[in-house]
Amino acid sequence: MITKVTIKGAKQAVQMFGPAQAAVAKAVADSVESGVIPKDQAEDLVIVCGVFIHWLAEDDKKIYDNNYQATLDSISNAIQGKPSVDEMIQRRMPCTPSEDSKLRQRILKTTVFGIQNSADVTCMDMPSLFYEENSFTT
Repeated sequence: MITKVTIKGAKQAVQMFGPAQAAVAKAVADSVESGVIPKDQAEDLVIVCGVFIHWLAEDDKKIYDNNYQATLDSISNAIQGKPSVDEMIQRRMPCTPSEDSKLRQRILKTTVFGIQNSADVTCMDMPSLFYEENSFTT
């Protein structure tokens, strides 16, 4: 599990290594149990999960629920090879410096951070947002 921002303070550390970490771990275990990750491959696979918790997040249940679902969906997509290279190229968003500036100002309504607030999004984030609506976990 990799944090996408510098953890500032005990509250954010407890959120990251409490509900977020528990959600990711349960999603991985559930993916093996349900057969999404084949049991005979489980010992040979590595999962790198990037987690972002907004600094204003307060609701540990939302942090858990949203990271759990995002991780389940991301694992399923990865095992299925989604999106394909052709899908990624077809659906990519063009991004010029001007468009990047506009995207940074855009407010995204999402609950993946455990709050209803804005997120600073750049063109680099757009593939994961495009394929995994309301999720920054890829």
